[in-house]
Amino acid sequence: MNLSLLRRFSEQLASHQTLVNLKRTGDNLFKLECDNAIYYIDLTRGRSTAFIAPPLFGMKQYQAPFDLSLQRYAARANILWARVEGGNRILQIGLENRGSYKSLRSILQLEFTGRNTNAILLDEAGVVIDALRHIGNERSFREVKIGQKLDSLPEPSKPLAERALPEGLGIQELLEMEYQKRLERELLERQKGAILSIEKKRERLLLSLSQITNEEELAQEAKRLRGQGALLLANLYKLSSFSSCVKLESQEGEVSLEMPPLARSFSEAAQIFFESSKKLEQKAKNLHIEREMLEDKILFYNRQIALIKAAKSVEDVMILAPKKQRAFKSEEKKEEFESFFIEGVKVSFGKNERENVKLLQSAKAEDTWLHVRDIPSSHMILRGGKGKIHANILQKAAEILVGFLDVSGGNYWVDFTKRKFVKITEGAQVVYAKHETITVKKE
Repeated sequence: MNLSLLRRFSEQLASHQTLVNLKRTGDNLFKLECDNAIYYIDLTRGRSTAFIAPPLFGMKQYQAPFDLSLQRYAARANILWARVEGGNRILQIGLENRGSYKSLRSILQLEFTGRNTNAILLDEAGVVIDALRHIGNERSFREVKIGQKLDSLPEPSKPLAERALPEGLGIQELLEMEYQKRLERELLERQKGAILSIEKKRERLLLSLSQITNEEELAQEAKRLRGQGALLLANLYKLSSFSSCVKLESQEGEVSLEMPPLARSFSEAAQIFFESSKKLEQKAKNLHIEREMLEDKILFYNRQIALIKAAKSVEDVMILAPKKQRAFKSEEKKEEFESFFIEGVKVSFGKNERENVKLLQSAKAEDTWLHVRDIPSSHMILRGGKGKIHANILQKAAEILVGFLDVSGGNYWVDFTKRKFVKITEGAQVVYAKHETITVKKE
């Protein structure tokens, strides 16, 4: 954290009379609620800062000994003073918590010191009451241990540079800017991690695609095996005792024929040749399906990466690339289409006609169906049941549906209705009724 900003922040805290509450809302995130303002302190190593933000929901609840100490000493406490200690980025806040029988005085020390951040509660003599991170002498020359006096950090040999703050801005605006920087940094980190994970999946698919055998090669091999079976069958009457290799006369001349390893007789060997030929012929016929599935998946990953790069918020990245949850074996059932969640609502869509058909067949009557009007594309199902799905969720789902289209920018119309009002005519083609429309602008 910028030392100049930390000094301004300490002056701001000193202007408050009461610390209403101080609690952890993340592993390294603290919510500091004063008499008429709320601040957040982020003590993540390497990127510590203080900021002002809109109300942050979904925060964790902590009940570790350190959190209980914060409640005892820092909740409903008077702020006596606030200052930055020397040239280090250490903020100290003097507190007094007046109870029914006695008052408790303490010092809250917040250390914004690069990789060694910490939050430490001290008594007036500088003895550690409790700390976010307890540090032994094997890890640092400066121990942080309950009941032991905390040594002061030596002054930096080279004074920390105090970057000039933007002129004309109050502390409120400066701390709000810190929040925006935090959001931008978190967004970049999430995007980088999500894209890296998807690229690894895409590389595996590209490798599988490159290893698919050519249809003509399979057909030639099937023909060869069928010919060997026919030749062996035509010469069965000439063969007596079984052997792993025989020489037979064909139209092309003498042929040396190796028997299949599992064959126990010449007739069984001929049968294996015919069965192997049939399997290869079938595989050659279905090879285009396997290739199309891989190509569809690769195309999906390409568009998913593009959407993640264009995401404007961490929430959007988390929707597009959610962290994989471990499922119990009884729950493991691989779906034949893509799914993700928007505010707890499961959203599924198909990547091709086959998946669209499966999706439509799996949807329930009260689920919500979406499709981009007049453009051959994915069908989407929101599995909300009879409950009404919030307009914000529908809008976000429609934006994602349009985002996966391989089309230029412009306005697109997404129709939606209950699945029971959608009738399949042929393949994934449908007619529908009682629909509403969402307009989506694609950049």
